[in-house]
Amino acid sequence: MAHYAQLILQQRYQIQALTQHPILQKQIAKQVGVTPATISRELARNRLNGSYLALAAQQCSGELRQRQAYRLTGSLKEGILKGLKERHSPERISGVMALEAGCKVISHEAIYQFMYSQNTADGQPLTTYLRIRHKKRYKKRGQLEKRGSIPNRVSIDRTRGLAKTSYCRSQHGGWSLGK
Repeated sequence: MAHYAQLILQQRYQIQALTQHPILQKQIAKQVGVTPATISRELARNRLNGSYLALAAQQCSGELRQRQAYRLTGSLKEGILKGLKERHSPERISGVMALEAGCKVISHEAIYQFMYSQNTADGQPLTTYLRIRHKKRYKKRGQLEKRGSIPNRVSIDRTRGLAKTSYCRSQHGGWSLGK
């Protein structure tokens, strides 16, 4: 398994200086000594109005590091159970909790994990409160969207020459009258 190290302030200043010149991210990564993916993520996270500021990026990374992980407290569990008993989805429960608290309290994914790991007091699984019940959770990864596509469709680029070769009224003397 690879070892990952966070960027230090000096590296961020280097990135800031190099982004002010028209240089590829790949070249910036080589000069800083990190992978191009690291540079791409860093710029995507910490760019403000098209410019990258090293000090702001360092403060942001410090805040992320200090942020506490969520803990399922008693009141949080009660809120989740109440929402499930009212037949709300985990997505809706997390959204309502976020609106009430003013910030994200718990993700819907954490609620699903809690549901599939716990049983109610009477021993029945929490998944019975879901509208679509499964004993095991199936994620929607790797599925292609099948709705809205036309079967056996032909690209418009391939049909450009067909108009010239197909039936043309002027060749056969056909008439077309308007309204």
